[in-house]
Amino acid sequence: MPTLEPRGASAAGGGSRDSGIASAAALQKRIPDTYDMIVKIGDDMRQDQLIMQLVELMDRQLQAVGLNLGLTVYRVLATSLDTGMMECVPGSVPMDQIKSDILGHFKKYPDNLDPSAPHGVKQEVMERYVDSCAGYCVITYILMVGDRHFDNVLVRSTGHMFHIDFGFVFGAEPKPYQPKIKLTSQMIDGMGGPKSVYYERFLRRCCEAYSIVRKKANLYMSLLDLMRDANIPNMGPNPDDTLRKVREKFAPQLDGEAAERAFLAELDQAVSALFPHFTDWIHTIATRLR
Repeated sequence: MPTLEPRGASAAGGGSRDSGIASAAALQKRIPDTYDMIVKIGDDMRQDQLIMQLVELMDRQLQAVGLNLGLTVYRVLATSLDTGMMECVPGSVPMDQIKSDILGHFKKYPDNLDPSAPHGVKQEVMERYVDSCAGYCVITYILMVGDRHFDNVLVRSTGHMFHIDFGFVFGAEPKPYQPKIKLTSQMIDGMGGPKSVYYERFLRRCCEAYSIVRKKANLYMSLLDLMRDANIPNMGPNPDDTLRKVREKFAPQLDGEAAERAFLAELDQAVSALFPHFTDWIHTIATRLR
């Protein structure tokens, strides 16, 4: 199973036989002898595999236009209807283990420290965190990922934040009255708070990512349509209704600017519930970004 590696790191193809041998040797050097995997028994991993394939596809779409949000694409393989494997991501811990103190967690790593930077953390680390938060806010909104808690939201030592465990998607949610965008006050505090420059960057990245992903809505809907008869757990007894709900998240009836405003309204509603005294200020920032 492939490991996490930067985009574009695959061995070069073509050329002479000697160059092919050299490429194979270079590839072998990058492949570790062992892999850290989690083997799951009793879970239908097909849904997790489907969601991760969609995340990877969205990541490729974003990067193709120059927007690298630092999404963490780990591998999932369903081996049967109730068994599977998933790749461990090195250097990552659940937010529950760091007591939701994200900035404090980053400061545990000497390479992340910069006393002259805001919050004492290097700018590139903060930007990775903010950008990845934005990417996953958009993805979890479109795919309607549910059951989000601090055990299935992880943070890497490099600053990247990512989600795992996609047992509830396409609107399935074990808890009532959950926000449509998965964002917590702790995640915003990790950006320096809702009045920080990093939070403004977060809003911009959300708008940019949502606008870009919307342009391929028909592709994503076609891929999901192929799964309607696969008995994916959360596709439900009425796949047409499930697919309709997902399509609505792309706001196909709206133009680009109107769709961004609708998404910002959803984000504003989620954040205002966390920081009610910042409502007017958030409205001001959101208006400035349109």
